[in-house]
Order: sequence, then C-alpha cells, then structure tokens
Amino acid sequence: MKIIPASPDAEKSVLGSIFNNNKNLSIVSDKLFREDFHSMANGTIFEVMKELGDKGMSIEPLVVKQYLDDKGLLEKSGGLKYINSLLNFVVSEKNLDSYVKIIKEKSTLRELIDTCSSISEDCFNNEPTLDIFDKAEKGLLSLIRKSSKQGFQPVKDVVEGVIHRIEQVYEKKESVIGVPSGFTDLDKKTSGWHGSDLVILAARPAMGKTALCLNFAINAALKKVPVAFFSLEMSAAQLVQRVLASEAEIDQDRLKKGTLSDSDFSRLVMAAGKIFEAPLYINDTGGLTLGELKAAARKAYMEHDIKLLIIDYLQLLSVPSKKNSREQEIAEISRALKGLAKEFNIPVIALAQLSRAVEQRNDKRPMLSDLRESGAIEQDADMVMFIYRDDYYNEDSQKPNVTELIIGKHRNGPTGTVELFFRKESTKFHDLKKEY
Repeated sequence: MKIIPASPDAEKSVLGSIFNNNKNLSIVSDKLFREDFHSMANGTIFEVMKELGDKGMSIEPLVVKQYLDDKGLLEKSGGLKYINSLLNFVVSEKNLDSYVKIIKEKSTLRELIDTCSSISEDCFNNEPTLDIFDKAEKGLLSLIRKSSKQGFQPVKDVVEGVIHRIEQVYEKKESVIGVPSGFTDLDKKTSGWHGSDLVILAARPAMGKTALCLNFAINAALKKVPVAFFSLEMSAAQLVQRVLASEAEIDQDRLKKGTLSDSDFSRLVMAAGKIFEAPLYINDTGGLTLGELKAAARKAYMEHDIKLLIIDYLQLLSVPSKKNSREQEIAEISRALKGLAKEFNIPVIALAQLSRAVEQRNDKRPMLSDLRESGAIEQDADMVMFIYRDDYYNEDSQKPNVTELIIGKHRNGPTGTVELFFRKESTKFHDLKKEY
C-alpha cells in the first residue's frame, strides 16, 4: 500500500511553536496555508490561529478551543486534549523554517499526485488528447510557479539589482530594459517588450503587419532572445523566405523567380548564415484552436525557454464553442493571451486585423475606437499599436515609404507616433533617420 506524503510531526511542531511563542505566527503565516496541512485538524487549527492573530488576540489552547467550539469545529479538530498535546512540540525559531519547508514539500507532492491522477482519469475517460495535454501542462506549470514563489524580500536583496539597472539606463549603456524591438525610436518609447505584457499590433490588410512582426522576431532572435512565432496564415517556408529577403535586402519578387545577381546571392548566403543559428521557432499549423495554441506555447516555453511570443494573427484563432458570439470568442482569446503573458512572464505580441470602418473616414489612421468591436482587446492589452502608411492611400503622399507606428495605448509608458522607413520590395523596416 502506498503512503500519502505527509509529515504529522512537522505539522504539530509548527503549531506547537506558535502556542509556545505567538510571534512565530508572523514567521510562517505568509508561507503556509490551510491546504498545506495533510491533517484536516491541523489545517483547521492553523487557520484559527491566523484569524486570532489578525484580530490581535492571544493564541492559547483554551482560546483556540473556544473559537473552534463556537464554530462547531472542535470535535473535528481533535478536541481540547489534542490541542493541549501540541504544547509538547517545541521548535526553536532558528529551526522553524526547516519544518515549514518539509510541510510545503509534502503538500506539493500531494498536489502532484492529485494532478497526475486527474490526468490519468481523463485518459481513461477518452477525453480529447489536446485537452489533456493542455490540462497537464497548465497544471504542472502552475505547480512549478507556486513552489518557486517567494514572499517578502528584504529590500537590501533587491536594491543592488535595481541600482545597477538604473545606472545602465542613466549612462546609456543599456537603454532597453525589455526584449528589444530593434528600432531605436520605438525602443526609446517602450524600453523594449516587457514580461507579462500583451501587445496588440493592429492594422488594415496590406499595411505590413506580418512584415513588421517578422522584423521584431528576427531582431530579437539575432540578439539570442528565443522567440516563438505562430503563423496562422503563411507557411514556415514563406516566412523564412521573407526573412531572408529582408535581411539580405533583396527584392521579394526576384527571390521568388531566382533572378539574382552574384551580389544578391552573396548577401543571401550571408543572411542565411546569420539566421541559421537564431533561436526563432515557427509554428505554421493552420486552423489552430485557442487550446491548441496554448498547449503549443507551453511546450515551446518549456523546451526552448521562450522570451517572446508572437501570434499572426488573433482573429484566425478559433474557440470550439457554438454558444458564444464571435465578439465573445475574441474576448476569450484576448484574455487567454494576456493569461499566457502573465503565466510565462514574457511579452506576447498579437496581430489584429481592423475592419473596413477605418476606410470610411477621411483620416484613415486607426484609433482605439476601431478595436471596440473586437471585444475586450483594448481592455486586456498593455500596449496597442496601429500601422498606417500614407503612401498606400495617397499617390502624391509627402511621406513615401514611411510607416507610422501609432502607439494608441501604453499602460506603463508614453503614447505617440514612431516613424519607420519601409522597403516594401524586401519587406524590411529601418529606423527613419538612416534613410534621410
């Protein structure tokens, strides 16, 4: 017979230490919870101790006994005799943390058993495998994060790293704190893409959404930042061809037809050499459901330590439910992508296609109001950016080849417009100042 992981003596020792010195409650109260105790009686007694401590009351056996009796829980908690017996378990403040760690370790093992048992039951019930994978990955990642969480940190343990980062920014040795976009003016406004942020890049078709996000992806990957790119519209081969044309600055059409000069081919080989070792991972599975994307993202995160996730594009994801409207489905997708960003503590960039409403007004620059029909995207996003190219709409534009990147929402920084130079033939974006 298999024995459930537990340490009754460690549980009793922690409770006894609190009875013997009420100040010990402050040492363990933010580290242990009722469910961490295997014994229901011990968990209930601990919960009562925390409630008494919150009220500033003395934590003594008779007080705990009366409190439990008033709640009708005394008998389930072992009675006064059991409560008094805890006084015999004395632990020094120095060793208390070791007992807390034992209780947390046993609690985590029991949670693992419960998670694995639930997954096993789903398998026997012939649940869809992708749903099982999603549940398994989410459950295990949740346990990993839970077990690695830390409570309060002494400020002295934090201040050195913070000062170092401030010094780097101040001395302009490192103006980008997050994952770099690769564009100077954009990085000045954002200081890079930041962990747990959901960034929405929205535009009408043919504005260069995919091209710009590919530029973001390869710029980060060439700096050895692992990037996962979900392409729901184009194949991996098509994307890589775009990346090669962009990095080699070769006309896409000539690359497709193979009409390359010796100089073109030389640049292409050099670009391929740079990209070959870049940690860029492309998933071009078409028709992905939200659950499938989450499962694939978790796998990529665990296998490749992904630091940036890009989805091209949001509206091509499906939610397997016929009960909700499309607006509700988009809201569910948006919330899930924000959840992934928080779960992995990485930036998630999701492309979104805007409706024709943008083109029904004189000034066709997109605005936040253009997202409102897309459910909760604006609410969930930490940053919303729009792409606008004046030369697409106006043949006599005063800004040929200039792309306006409009930051319409920025939860943790400034909004405004950044201008980039766009070589449409090679789908390559540049800092504007390099072109004029």
